[in-house]
Amino acid sequence: MLLGALDAPFKAERESLQAWSDSLARAETGYRWNAKADWPSVPVKVEPGDSLISVRKRALDGHPDLLVCTGQISRANGIGGTIHPGDVLKVPTAHANVLVDLDSHWALYRLDAEVVAAWEIGVGKPGSETPPGDYRVGEKTEEPMWFRAGHAPVPFGDPENPLGTRWIAWMLLDGKKSSLGFHGTSEPTSIGEDQSQGCVRMRKAAIEELYEILPRGAVILVRP
Repeated sequence: MLLGALDAPFKAERESLQAWSDSLARAETGYRWNAKADWPSVPVKVEPGDSLISVRKRALDGHPDLLVCTGQISRANGIGGTIHPGDVLKVPTAHANVLVDLDSHWALYRLDAEVVAAWEIGVGKPGSETPPGDYRVGEKTEEPMWFRAGHAPVPFGDPENPLGTRWIAWMLLDGKKSSLGFHGTSEPTSIGEDQSQGCVRMRKAAIEELYEILPRGAVILVRP
């Protein structure tokens, strides 16, 4: 329904998109974010001394085509980061990606082509429009500083820092850095509007959720 609304020739209604996004979040607690559900995965048995980092590494050793982060493994298994020897964790095999629809001001988190989560976003203002195109997830930073060319860095927590609690950088497909990214905001009323310098703004709960479940290297598809 979300994809159909975004693909329709008319502008999607904000209220409908939010209602469907909320329903999707509730539904996914019984599917993609439920270890007992039947979704594509590979099993990894937890050994003594293991952490989620070592579990992820062992999964990649056996399946180098995986694209997965520890937060995604934790969320999919409902473990909150605590694991015990003998546990068998399900590591998702579907590739995470994000579809950003600028016109509707909505972002869809997908596993392969399946929409798993969706959030309202803020995008670039006139003259600083968010550029459509394909990107990949780069550096991810908690409590980010704000860097502006020709200015001193603005630390996290400073009222002049607009980035909120998380920063997810966008890289160009050739591996070069861009100045774009997903981030939180000190202006939650700007969500749903064209007010940023080109980056994609998200509410605090949304950016912190995306930060946990979006691996580095994942594709970001930004469309008009």
